[in-house]
This record gives sequence, structure tokens and C-alpha cells, in this order.
Amino acid sequence: MRGRQPGPQPSTREAPFQLTKMERQVLEMMLLGKTRTEIAAELFISIRTVNFHVSNVYCKLDVHNQMQLVIVAMNHDLHPLFSTAGEWQQMERPRDAPCDAA
Repeated sequence: MRGRQPGPQPSTREAPFQLTKMERQVLEMMLLGKTRTEIAAELFISIRTVNFHVSNVYCKLDVHNQMQLVIVAMNHDLHPLFSTAGEWQQMERPRDAPCDAA
């Protein structure tokens, strides 16, 4: 890998796939079938902010649509509905992944 060396992850980042707390909340709500408008209303954020978090989730999970998102979530136990243990699995996002969460 060329370029920068991996450094410590900011404390606001959490596994799995190094999603932030807000990204996990948006992901969970999407997996429950909530629309972006409903997510915005429940989290007291704008639809534009929801779209920002959705874009980050899609990038970090390397998906391009909601169907792929559900498949990845099921395959990696990314939501208590899909998890055999009923809790999030601790997974690390590959350090050489192209998404740069700012």
C-alpha cells in the first residue's frame, strides 16, 4: 500500500466496518424499512444529512443499492434482526479500503 500509514481510529468510530454511531443508527433504520424522510424526522436531522450518512454507509459496506445493503447486513450480522447473538458483531473495516471517512 502506497501513501499514508494507518493510524489510530478516532474514538467516535465504532465497529462494524468502522461506522460512526450516526451511520449505525441510519443503517438500522434503513434495515427496518424506514424512508429517508422518516429517518430524518426521527433523528431530528435534515434529509440532506441522512443522504450524507447513507452515502457513507454504502461506501464503507461497498454496496450500491438497498438490496445489496440488506444482503451485506444479513451476511455480516450487521443488525440485531439478522444476528444470531442479537448484537453487533465486532468487525474491522479493511485499512486499505478506498473510503476515507472525514
